Amino acid sequence: MNTQIHGQKGQTLLESIRTTDHPLRAPCAGKGKCGKCRVILKTDAGQSPLMPADEHEHRHLSEGERIRGVRLACLARFERDGTVEIEQGEDGIAIPAEQLAVSFDPRVTEEAKASGRPLRVAVDIGTTTLAVCLVDAAAATLLSVKTGANAQKSFGSDVVARIQAVVDNRTALESMRGAIVRQIEGLVRDQVEQAGRSADELDTIVIAGNTVMIHLFTGADPTGMACVPFRPVFLETKAWKAPDLGFSLPATCTITVLPGISAFVGADITAGVLATELYRAEKTELLLDIGTNGEMVLGNRHGMVSTATAAGPAFEGAQITHGCPGIPGALDHAGYNDKGFWYTTINDLPLTGICGSGLLDLAAALRRGGQLDETGFLELAEGDEFFPDPALPVSLSQGDIRQLQLAKGAIAAGVEVLCLKAGVTTETIDRVHLAGGFGTFMSPGSALAIGLLPQGLRGKVVPAGNTALKGALEVITKEGALKQAVWISGQAQAVDLSTEAAFQMAFAEAMLFPEDAGDDAD
Repeated sequence: MNTQIHGQKGQTLLESIRTTDHPLRAPCAGKGKCGKCRVILKTDAGQSPLMPADEHEHRHLSEGERIRGVRLACLARFERDGTVEIEQGEDGIAIPAEQLAVSFDPRVTEEAKASGRPLRVAVDIGTTTLAVCLVDAAAATLLSVKTGANAQKSFGSDVVARIQAVVDNRTALESMRGAIVRQIEGLVRDQVEQAGRSADELDTIVIAGNTVMIHLFTGADPTGMACVPFRPVFLETKAWKAPDLGFSLPATCTITVLPGISAFVGADITAGVLATELYRAEKTELLLDIGTNGEMVLGNRHGMVSTATAAGPAFEGAQITHGCPGIPGALDHAGYNDKGFWYTTINDLPLTGICGSGLLDLAAALRRGGQLDETGFLELAEGDEFFPDPALPVSLSQGDIRQLQLAKGAIAAGVEVLCLKAGVTTETIDRVHLAGGFGTFMSPGSALAIGLLPQGLRGKVVPAGNTALKGALEVITKEGALKQAVWISGQAQAVDLSTEAAFQMAFAEAMLFPEDAGDDAD
């Protein structure tokens, strides 16, 4: 995709791109560390208003890339006011349409018929991915689901980076708010048009998301969540007329955000508990949503405890040398058997990077193959990088393994501390609802093999899909579901891991890999 970008003297190309509707992924938030905000400069170098690449930028680029005109957007700076044409790589998230089993409450259907505004929308604002679902409540019909990479991605790959962006520059809050509002409205309008309907028929848009995403969507200041005591501006459910939040949709359309549980256990988890009906379970169940944060709820109808761990963005492909989101060409699955290593890529395209599910599988395969020891040391015949395909430059490094250990250690330790709080063991947990895009595609066998999931959960893991979107969908299709979500948010006790002495010991132990890695059939 070629785009014309206008910049002012002194601006970086990334800063200029952020003002457009063509966001660029920048996992390190433009600090020149990750080298992933690559674009191809189509404007002739002699006519370009950009300064020539310096030594810092060259360190991230191969000779072939420099010849092709590749630049790092965060380091390419405008020498004077001007316009450049760039080519951006595709960064669409390769997620198939959700297989959502929707049951409409007859009372909701009758209400929608009477209102004359039958269209309702459920939205999940994920840190990495945005998902939007359109339904015709009067006809009790799911019309479409659309997904895309979160338009705030140029401000960093995780919530910490996006909060820091606001700390560094207060205008970043409005920039991120505007970006996500425009993206949601664009997807909604596309869906309405494709259904042959009118925006005047829109009645309600219900939003789920983690607490930081909800703040950035509404324009609430997220900086109170940057340090102890981690105080959000609000957690309760709120509603606005669409124009009051910057939408150009009719004022008869209401925007409702679902309630969160704590600063880092957000409305997406409230929606997940609602969708999985964990709050009604007789036996102990675990909802685990693994992304840049590992958010989890443990319990049943007798009580629930919740927490979040700062897993970091490794599972989303960031801070991994050749990591990427779940895009076409990403290594998504791998294994080791009597024939050696094998791997697959999304859409069976040539290997271009490693997404989260592939990262887990590669580590598990290396454990099974004997090239990765219990401490995380890569024991390779040559160098400290493993190449899934020796003919291609995509590799897994020793540093990547360390990032994975930090991420998986935080998740496993969080589960252990919640068990301690609830007075249960992992062996007594009856079911694990594995939520989110990453959870849907990852192999439970690999998660157990590397210790991301405790061994006591073997055989209990059920991929649950996008439970945040499913919960938001329940709110627009079921009478009383919003009240139930409010009740859940008040009942799930929040546990702050930073104050739990047991967490650090559990984390240190969980950094190690289990002795038994199982086999490819797990």
